[in-house]
Amino acid sequence: MRPAGALDRNGLWLPGAAAAEPVPTPIDIAAAYQLGLKYQLRQLWIHPSLHEQLDIPAKRDLTLAPTDGLEHEFTASESMVCDPGGLAAWVNVKAITGADRRVAVVFPAYETRCDWRRARDGQSLLAAILMLGAELGENYYLSPNETGKALVRRTASSDPAVLGEADMPEPAGDLVHPHLWARHLLDEEDDDSAWVHRYDLNGAQPSVFGAIYVATAPYGHVPDATFEPKVHKNSAGYWLVNIPREGHGLDPRLPDLLKPLRQIDERGKSEGEPAWFCTDSVVLLAERGVPFTIHDAYIADSSVRILRKTNDHYRAARTALLAARDSDVPGGALAYGVLKSVFTSRIGDFAHEGAKIYRPDIRDAIIARAAANQYRRLRTIASGKDSDPNDRGTGRFPLAVYEDAVYYVSPDPDPVSAAPAGLPLGTELGQYSHEASLQLSVVREHTGTRNFHRSYTRALRGAMKGGR
Repeated sequence: MRPAGALDRNGLWLPGAAAAEPVPTPIDIAAAYQLGLKYQLRQLWIHPSLHEQLDIPAKRDLTLAPTDGLEHEFTASESMVCDPGGLAAWVNVKAITGADRRVAVVFPAYETRCDWRRARDGQSLLAAILMLGAELGENYYLSPNETGKALVRRTASSDPAVLGEADMPEPAGDLVHPHLWARHLLDEEDDDSAWVHRYDLNGAQPSVFGAIYVATAPYGHVPDATFEPKVHKNSAGYWLVNIPREGHGLDPRLPDLLKPLRQIDERGKSEGEPAWFCTDSVVLLAERGVPFTIHDAYIADSSVRILRKTNDHYRAARTALLAARDSDVPGGALAYGVLKSVFTSRIGDFAHEGAKIYRPDIRDAIIARAAANQYRRLRTIASGKDSDPNDRGTGRFPLAVYEDAVYYVSPDPDPVSAAPAGLPLGTELGQYSHEASLQLSVVREHTGTRNFHRSYTRALRGAMKGGR
């Protein structure tokens, strides 16, 4: 049985074949299904270049989700059962008699959750499908999220679905994460000829899969809890924390760790009230000597790093596909891009109600650990290592942070030499990739505002359109 084949205007591309197999263009879904059976395919992928020949839409209405079927005569077969009915990104097809097995007929042109539609032809599309499956040890199926879910179930040391919605504590999935922050310019940065460089942390969230502790037993409600870093740092938990809005000792030139509390204050109804934090966030507050009080807590009765093997698979697959991309191996760039979508969508779906693995606490823990790690690194760059009294750091503070992206101001237009010492540049996990550069004068008026990242991105697009 072959995992997949890809059909384009040249014919049917099969695993290991040097040329496309000449085949008749299927006139409907039943013919496509029979083609899959004949060549023993689990999946038959239809390259976008063939849509005109098949007389099916090149695109669908953007209001349709990839899983929604678009009614069309191509899929209107009395002999076939299609799931979903109509044209969709992924259509499982089976004979109405049930006599033969199922074949997935895949239309990547309708897939908006990852980049399959960008393959230049059927040969490169199939190469990417096979390459991704080989490196993950898991054939791509249905969507990035479904593929990631299957990988998690296969590689996790315990089934993440051991806990369900009923076991989730009250704050799970409802935290405020400090993903957006910007400060005003320092005096030494205030120069219109300076540059603002943006660097993106490679795989910030997927790279902490293996480090987070996941609850493998229900959370216990501990209203009178006391936080002890050495005791609780390896426990999945939620902590209702309050911190003085002033006199907390945190450097305002670094991302604001009090963002959840400030959001409560901004609402105006409960100013000065506590907010919920994950364990990793409270560990960071304790490290920095921030005075805080605990008002309530939910602590897992058992916590294990169950995603360590999943993390190992991701790292190995990323390394291999990145090398394939950089060596211009056919399909390598596409497979690498889809791999990123597999893991980012998997993280988001942990918090999706109704998901088969509904674990908003896992998503919270991933985001909290990634943010804490980034804060530690940015602080060390600016002020030096706590463990080394002779390390005074670079004195360079980020201008803004947006999720995994960090912005620095420099008079140097070269983003490589402008990066502060201690900010590792490269393609490996934990390193930063240069994403963009703009002169400070273009975004000056937005520094220190919540619109900074949006304004920077808008200005960048304008510069690209203008050819600058």
